[in-house]
Amino acid sequence: MKIVIWISIACGCIALLVGISIALFLLTTPRPTDIKSCIETEMFHVRLCPTDGNYAKIKEISANMKSAVIVSEDGNFYNHQGIDWYEMRESFDRNWQRGEFARGGSTITQQLAKNVYLNGEKSVLRKVREALIAVQ
Repeated sequence: MKIVIWISIACGCIALLVGISIALFLLTTPRPTDIKSCIETEMFHVRLCPTDGNYAKIKEISANMKSAVIVSEDGNFYNHQGIDWYEMRESFDRNWQRGEFARGGSTITQQLAKNVYLNGEKSVLRKVREALIAVQ
C-alpha cells in the first residue's frame, strides 16, 4: 500500500513539474498582439516603425515583388494558416535521416515570427515557439 502512495506522490510531482514547465514556456513566448508601436527585431535588431523613412507599408510594395517573395519562400502561403504541415514533416524526416538540422521548412509567417521575436538558435523548443507565434 505504501508503494502505491509513493508512486502516486511521484506521479503528482512529475505532473506538477510538467505543468509548471508548460506554463512558463507559454508565458515566456511572445505574443504578436502585444505590439502596439515601433519594435526592434530580436534576431537582427532591425527597427520597424511606420514613422521611419525607410519603412514601406505593404500597399506601397508592388504586387510583383510580393508574388516573387511568396513563390520563392512559401509557395503554399495562401493554402495554410501559418504552418505548412507537409513541409514540416518533410523537414523532420530529412533532419532525422541526417541527424542534424539540415532543412527548415518554415513558412513566411514562421520566418517572421523567428526574425521578429526569437533568435537563430536551432532547437525544437525554438521551433515550437515559432509555431505558436505563427498560429497567433
